[in-house]
Amino acid sequence: MQGYRNKLLSSVCLILVFSYTVSLTTGCEYDNEEDFYGKRFCDTNSVTYSALESRFEQQCFGCHMADAPSGNVAIYDYNSLKAYLNISKNTLLGSLNHTTASPMPKGRQKWDKCDIKKVEAWINQGMQP
Repeated sequence: MQGYRNKLLSSVCLILVFSYTVSLTTGCEYDNEEDFYGKRFCDTNSVTYSALESRFEQQCFGCHMADAPSGNVAIYDYNSLKAYLNISKNTLLGSLNHTTASPMPKGRQKWDKCDIKKVEAWINQGMQP
């Protein structure tokens, strides 16, 4: 009986050591989503304002409203954004890319690279509604 117990205990210990080793070598990696799933496709063909509208509404229009625009930049709808971009497209893109003195959205996380590419494509494609 004692021999059986020792073999059982040895087997259990061996299984635990093996499981622990496997979990250390495979279970804790610093993969990001792109490394794990591959680059996600960013469709920048035929981008329209309606595809970007909610992002601008949530992240820009609240601070840049017509009455008291932050930084004297009044962008609060399609027409005002288009008018601003006709004279300051590089300023907006620099702000979104956080490469200017005024990164936007102020105090918030930088936009996803794909969203910035879509904005740039939308501008370059003529800023269609």
